[in-house]
Order: sequence, then C-alpha cells, then structure tokens
Amino acid sequence: MSAVQEAEFLAKLAQVSSELQLNMALAQIISPLDEPTRRFLRRSSAYSSPVPRAGLLKLGQDLPQPAALLARLLAVSLLEQSYNPTYQAQEYFCSPVVVDWLKAHTPATDLTAAGELVDLPTLQQAAAYQRWLLDNERNTVGQAIITHTTMRRAQQTEAAHRFALDKIVSNLSNAGLYHTLLTEWLPDICQSTDAQTRADALNQTGKQYHHIGDYDAAMKYLAQALTIQKQIGDKAGEGTTLGNIATAYHDQGDYDSAMKYMEQSLTIYQQIGNKAGEGATLNNISQIYNARGDYETALRYLQQALTIYQQIGNKKGKSVSLNNIAQIYRARGDYETALRYQEQSLTICQQIGDKAGEGATLNNIATAYHAQKDYDSALKYMEQALTICQQIGDKAGEGATINNISQIYEARGDYETALRYLEQALTIQKQIGDKAGEGTALNNIAGIYWSCGDYETALRYLEQALTIQKQIGDMAGLCATLFNMGHIYLQNKQVQESLQAWVTVYRLASRMGEAQALQALEGLGLPGGLAGWAQLAERMGADTEKHG
Repeated sequence: MSAVQEAEFLAKLAQVSSELQLNMALAQIISPLDEPTRRFLRRSSAYSSPVPRAGLLKLGQDLPQPAALLARLLAVSLLEQSYNPTYQAQEYFCSPVVVDWLKAHTPATDLTAAGELVDLPTLQQAAAYQRWLLDNERNTVGQAIITHTTMRRAQQTEAAHRFALDKIVSNLSNAGLYHTLLTEWLPDICQSTDAQTRADALNQTGKQYHHIGDYDAAMKYLAQALTIQKQIGDKAGEGTTLGNIATAYHDQGDYDSAMKYMEQSLTIYQQIGNKAGEGATLNNISQIYNARGDYETALRYLQQALTIYQQIGNKKGKSVSLNNIAQIYRARGDYETALRYQEQSLTICQQIGDKAGEGATLNNIATAYHAQKDYDSALKYMEQALTICQQIGDKAGEGATINNISQIYEARGDYETALRYLEQALTIQKQIGDKAGEGTALNNIAGIYWSCGDYETALRYLEQALTIQKQIGDMAGLCATLFNMGHIYLQNKQVQESLQAWVTVYRLASRMGEAQALQALEGLGLPGGLAGWAQLAERMGADTEKHG
C-alpha cells in the first residue's frame, strides 16, 4: 500500500468510526424515549428548515403535552434551537443527521411511499403553517420558496404549481434569474394538468426567453399559451399574452405587428376592467409611437399609463412609465426634466428589487449625461448598467449598453476601443434578433470608419443600417444614418446627394420633434439655421423623399 493509499484508508476508517460513534450515540438517546416523544420527533421532520415554536407545536396537537415533548427533545439535543434576529424569534429544527438515522431505523413498511417519516396529513399541516408564515409574518421570496418546497413534499402538486406562478416566478424574473426559471421552475409547471396553470406557465416561459433575447423560442411558447387561453375563455390571460407577443415584435423592430397585437390586448383589458393590464398596454403602445418619432402621441399614452399605475399602486409599472417619459424629454433635448424622471424611476426599481429595470434606467441616465458631454458620469452609469445586465443574463440590455459605452470612447477619440465594443454589441444584437439595435450599431461602426478616413467602408455600413431602419420604420435611426450619409456624400463631392440626405433628416426630425437631429443640422452652419433648412426643403420638393 502506497503512502497516499494508506492516508486515504486511514481517513475513510476515521470517517466510518465517527459515523459509528454518532449512530451509537443517537441510539442511546432515542431508544429510551417513550412513544409520544418519538412520534413528535418524527413529525418534526415535516419541516425542512427551522420554524418558530408554534410551527412544531401545531404538529403535536393530538399528543399529550406537546410543549413538554418539545422541551424533552431539546434537552437531549435531538432538536436544534437557534435565534432568528430578523424576526426576533427562537426557531427549532430536526437536523438531517437525526432524520437520516430515524429513516434508517424505521421499518420500510412504516415509511410512506415517498420515503417520508410522516404521513400526508402531517406534511399538509406543515405546508399550511409555512403558508401562514408567508401571509402573516414573513412575506419574502425565501419564505415563498420554503412554502413551495413543503407543498411539493405534501404532494400538493397542482396547488404548488399555481403557488409558484403567483408568488415566486415574477419575483425571480424581476431579479433577473431568467435561466433559473427556464431550467429549474417553469418546465415542470408547463406540464400541469390544469389548463389555466399550464397556459400561464407557457406565457411566463415565453417572457423569460424574450428577456434573454431568444425571440423564436419566446414566440413558440407565447403562441401555445394564447391557444389554450382562447380555448378556456381566459380573457385576462389572453390580454397578457397578446401584450407579450406585441412586445417581442416591437423589440425585433416589427412595429406594425406589434401595434396590431397591442390594440387587441388593450381592447380586452378595457372590456374586462383590468387596470394593470390597461396601464401596461398603454405604456407599450407609447413605445411604438416613440420609435416612429411621434413624441406627442407617445407622451399622451405614457401619461395615461402613469395615472393608472398611480391609482392602483403598481410601483413597477410606475417606474417603467417614468423611465419612458424621461426618454421623450431626452429626445427633445430637455435633459434636466429627463434626469428628474429617470432618478424617480431608479429609486423605485431599487426599492422593489427590479434588476432589469434598474439596469435599463442606469443606461438611460448615462445616455442623458452623454448627450450633455459629461462623459465621466455617463461611463460610470453605463458600467453599472452593464454589470447588472451581465449578471441577470439580459442580452438585449447588454448589447445596448455595450453600444452606448462605445460612444463614450469614440467621443474621447479612442476609436480602437470604441470599435471593439461596437463589434461585441453587433454580435449580440444579431444573435437575439434586435433589429433596431443592429441598425444603431452599424451606424455607429460607420462613424468610427468615417472618423478614421475610410469613407468607403463607412458608407457600406451606413447603407446596411439604412436598409434595416427602413424595414422596421425606425425614424429616429433613419435620421442618424441619413445625417451621417450626408457627410460621406459631401466628402465624396456628391453635393446634391448630401443635401438630399440632410433635407430628409430635417423633414423627419421636424415632424418628430427630434431635438438631437435638429441640433446636428443647425451645427452644419447653413445660413438661417433651421429656417434655412425649411426653405431648402421647400425648394427641393418631393424628390428628397426617395431617401426616406
């Protein structure tokens, strides 16, 4: 035997000796116990985590003097006692070592089919107590998970599925635990025998795939959910799923399809009086108008949504609306108002633990600082946003944030670093089908090549961006791309093409109220400023529309 083998043998021998001593000690302690005490000890195994005294006593109500039984088990250390400082309560627990010993020394005929020491009624009592704790004293995700675990042990499978959807899934999603939901929670619930529960689980699965940028998978699960909801007449669920399908189309740049599904969703919510759903849909519709540059209409929808959320006390919805309102003011150049709304949104996201919302808001705050040329502040917020997006697996948010970080480095003249970030962003956006983001990244890559004097490559990227933005109707993106193309045309001495591009930008931006694009046109130095561009647009007539 080698020295290593001898060491391993001795370690194993020591472990076996220790286990043997423990088994002998437990046997000496447990053997003298009377039957009521033994029964109380076995019943305590119904809890998989420490519980207050009342929880254990609840399981011994039919036994003589359950408080005395508890004291007897504590005296011989068969039950462990600890102090929970959060709730300022003593808690009690039968350790796994004792439970394992009891199972090993209990005849198989006395165990349940699931190998439990206690029967289903006792496990159901334990589950009911854990639910009582959740509802009355410990309203936390951790307690909800404990309750769910106990319900599953009590074979309350369908009730546990419904409970998970109502109490756990949304909280985990808000925390950005999309992959955890897709691998550990939702697959089992999607097999529910209850059609309502199965549809809700399929809908939630679609949402999680959307969060991680897998739009094909999202659409597949959402379509399955919608089919079931129509079959069973679940109008509220149908409205929710229609809204989720619409959002997936929106994020891929298919605004016409998105609007169609949103309008169907809004009609259903208004018919059934679902105010939360109505607020969410109004909010989502606003983003279609925002993407198309109709800021007045977008703001009107957002104000309606915000009013509803304030009335019903929906904090997450309120934070989203505040963030989106801020984006309207930022696009118009009112950065002070934009930041005020974004700070309100950020505070709410942090209060309710909405990590995805926090990341999005940090990103938007950074964008406002960037527009004001405060690059240090912008980069600080962007790095915070990127960390959150990567932690929670938010691929769309990660791509957008990396794209925004690139613009800081470009503004500082570090083109190599900027291009590296843009290539990362473009890769992510292509992977997840983010068409609007892809167009933006292509435009920004073109800007790098233009700054480096490679006008041919720059124009090639701009043309790719323009094609995408025309396809999806991204008016703000079109303004940025056409403005940059105008510079390339001018550099190539194609003056007429340059003017046509910029006049088209003027027409789009003035119709939209796009402050940044209009300010960029003013910076070109045309006599008369924006009035000069208005006159030029009138003279050039409809021919310029071929660029739009």
